This record gives sequence, C-alpha cells and structure tokens, in this order.
Amino acid sequence: MFYHYNVVAIVKGYYELRRSWSRLLPAGLALVIALALYSATAARTITTRFGGTDGGELTAVALSGGVAHPPGYPTYLLLARLALWIPWGEPAARLALLSALCGALAVAVTTLLVMARSSTRMVGWGAGLYAGLSLALCERLWSQAVIVEVYALHLLCMTICALLLWRWIATGRGWMLVLATYILGLGLGVHLTLAALIPAGIAAWLVAPKRPRLTLAQALATLAALAAGLAVYVLLPIWAAREAVPSWGEARTIGGFWQHVSAAEYRYLVGVVPWSQRLGRLGYVVRDLLVQPGPVALLAAIGWGLPAGWRGDRSLLVLSGGVAFCSLLFAIGYGGADSSVYLLPWTWAWCVWAGLGAAAIWGQIVGEHRQALRSGLAAILLVSIGWTLGARYNRLDLHADSAERERVNALLSQLAPDALIFTSADADTFGAWYLQRALGVRRDVLVIDTRLLRWPWYREQLIDPLPADNSQSICQTLQTIDRPRYRVDDSGSVQAVVGAAPFDPAICAAE
Repeated sequence: MFYHYNVVAIVKGYYELRRSWSRLLPAGLALVIALALYSATAARTITTRFGGTDGGELTAVALSGGVAHPPGYPTYLLLARLALWIPWGEPAARLALLSALCGALAVAVTTLLVMARSSTRMVGWGAGLYAGLSLALCERLWSQAVIVEVYALHLLCMTICALLLWRWIATGRGWMLVLATYILGLGLGVHLTLAALIPAGIAAWLVAPKRPRLTLAQALATLAALAAGLAVYVLLPIWAAREAVPSWGEARTIGGFWQHVSAAEYRYLVGVVPWSQRLGRLGYVVRDLLVQPGPVALLAAIGWGLPAGWRGDRSLLVLSGGVAFCSLLFAIGYGGADSSVYLLPWTWAWCVWAGLGAAAIWGQIVGEHRQALRSGLAAILLVSIGWTLGARYNRLDLHADSAERERVNALLSQLAPDALIFTSADADTFGAWYLQRALGVRRDVLVIDTRLLRWPWYREQLIDPLPADNSQSICQTLQTIDRPRYRVDDSGSVQAVVGAAPFDPAICAAE
C-alpha cells in the first residue's frame, strides 16, 4: 500500500511538472523574443530620446553611491548597482540592458497572466503570446526598455503583483497575497504610482464571485510584507551619509527624508493641468489606442476581450481596468514633460484585453470551416505583429545613437581648465555628470545647476570642490571666485560669464 501511494504521488508530480513547464514555454518564448529585440535596439550611451534625459543622472548616482532625485528610487538603484558589474559597454549601456531585461520579463509575466485565464492549452498559448508580443511591440514599453529609466522595472513590478493578486483571488492561496504585497512595497521603491494597485486589487477582490476569506492573521501578514518591501527606503539615509556627489536631498534627517521620499519637489505638478487641457489629453489617449496596441488588438479587445472578461472572471477585468483607470487619471492631470509615460499601465491593460479577445474569437469559431477560419485568424494576428515590428524597429533603434554624449563632450571641451559652468537644463547637468563620473571626462570642471542652488543640501555639496571662503556664503563665492566661468544659454551654446554669475541673487539673500 505504501509503495502504491508513492508511485501515484510520483506519477502525479511528473504530470504536474510537465503541465508547469508547458505553461512556462510560451512565456519563455516571449521573454527571449522581447529580450533579443530590446537588447539589439538598446542605447549604448546616454540619450535624451523617449524621455531618457534622467538616464545621465541615474547612472552617475548609481556610480557615486548616492541618492537619486525624489523619491530616491532605492529599489531601482540597488538593481542598477548590480547591473554595473556587467563587464562590457559604458555604464549607461549596462543600465539600458537592465531596462531591456525588466521590459522583457514584464512581457513574459503578461503572457503567463493571459495564459492562466484561458481554458485550453492551445488557446492559452496563442492568446498569451499574442498579448505578450503586442505589449512588447508597443512604443510606450519598447521606448522605455532601451534607455536608462525606471519605468520598465515599474511595469515588471506591476505585472507580477497583478498576476499574484489575481491568482490569490482565484485560488485563495494566502502566500500569493503576501508575496504580492511584498513586491508592491519594493515596487513603490521604483515608482510611487504603483500604489494604483491597492484600490484596483480591493475592487477585484470585492467583485469576485468566490472571493477568498481574509483572516486577521492574513491581513497582519500582508501589512508586514508591505512594510518589509517599503523598508528598502531605509537605504536612502545610509547612502546620503556617504556624502557622494552627485546625490540628492537631505535624507539624513527625518524631515529631509520625508520630503524626499514623498517627492515634495514635484507635488505641484500633480493635478496642475487645467480641465480644458485634460479633455484634450483624453482625446489624445483615445486616438493613441490606434497606435498602441494597434487597430487589430484594439478591435479584439473591444469586440471580444472586454465582453468575455465581464461574462467570465470579472476580477481580472476589474484589476487590470482599475490600474489602467488610475494611471489614466494621473497622466492626464500631471504637468510634467514626461506625463505620457504614466500611460504604460493603461497600454498594458489593453494588451491583456486583446489577448483575452483573441482567445474568445478562437473559441467562437465553430462549424464546417472551423480549421480554415482559425488559421486565418492566426495569420491576421501574426501579420499584425510582423507589420508593427517592421514599422517601428528603425524608429526605436538607439544602438547607434551617440548624439547626446558627443554634444555634451563638445560642450565641456570648450571650457578652460578648472572652469565653472552654470546650467539650467537637465540634459546639460545630467549629461555633464555622466561624462565626468562614468567616462572621466573633464573632472576639473565644476557643474553648477542654478535651479538647485535654492536647496541647502546642494549648496553644501559645493563647499569642498569650490572651496568656499569661510567669510562668504556659497552664492557669494560663486559671484566672486577667481575661476573661469561659463553658462549654457537657451540655444545650448556656451558663453563666458563676465561680472556676476548668472543666477538669482535672492538665493544668496535667503542663504
């Protein structure tokens, strides 16, 4: 009897393992395709394309061991510092490969999510791959997966959380909820907008026909997991204590720490867009669906995916729709120059619904000519993916783009030895930081960002490299110091500074 039970257990385990591997094969295929595509087109140095201006600063901070701009991005910087151990390419190229890997993994997780929603293996394979590859070829993800930025990692955290939350609602396995909230905490160390998963997850749990019971012990474990993930922010005071340059904020004090992690410098941009302009942005978002995920995927999502999701397991529809709606509200009201990138969860949701639509269409094809019609559907989906790839590849290929590095290098080469250069643009400041820290170019030059002079922590960073006269403030020293001084004007040209340094004297009065 004992032998019989062991044989049965082994046989069951074997077939379960086979089923698990069969589920992973399409996700693995999507991962390989997306990673190959992103790696081939990833930037090999800094770039300002696709909103990649912050890449110079993120790379320089990762190299210096300091703190990035608010809210600090501790989870991203941890992974970035690991990625810098890659033994080839410029530091920016290594971090672009990190974005490529995160984007490809998000594609694979999306494939798994749609596969798990399908009733049969063949339908699941096809629908999952279609959803994943549609997402991979969306300009919004592709453009972020080839530059140094946080958004590909942000999407990866979001997709993993969404998969775990949905499977917890479907199966009631408490460990999935705990793991999801832990990753949510870590993900908030990538970008604070991941908090959209909280209302979306609660709504999905409430609409589930057989929602799992949440015990007090599970609730406490969930909160503890969230706190454990958020504990990554404890690294900011540690990094701030290194007094690295560049490094942002004053995270060594409680007040400075909270100001930094709550992104106090950028709060004024949230909801600042007037309602009249928001309506215009909403129109752009609607038209944008014809580009990403594209007309074929949009038709599949609207005609079949959304109705199938509503008739079937509504929790997945509400979860993905909740995240999409929250990201839409934030993006149309955010006043920053990169507001469209916050539509990435919105784009992701439509790709998921397109995959559900493809599965629903496949299941509705019956009758005498079923095989021919299904082959035609598969051909249409493959052609749409191939056409999208061909149409976008050259536009999104950054592997030979070195224009920004060359521009900043030319700018620095014009300066006299031991010069000060005053800038007021991210591209100039961050590009110079990168060339100095990553490539060792013109380390004798001191870059002064006049917008940051209002912050005490920034002025403190200038004490050692100037050095400042004890009888003068930093601002007064900058006005009188006997070193060659230059400024970058609005056209990007370098001009010598004669007389007072080009910044508001009121900063000195308030110092």
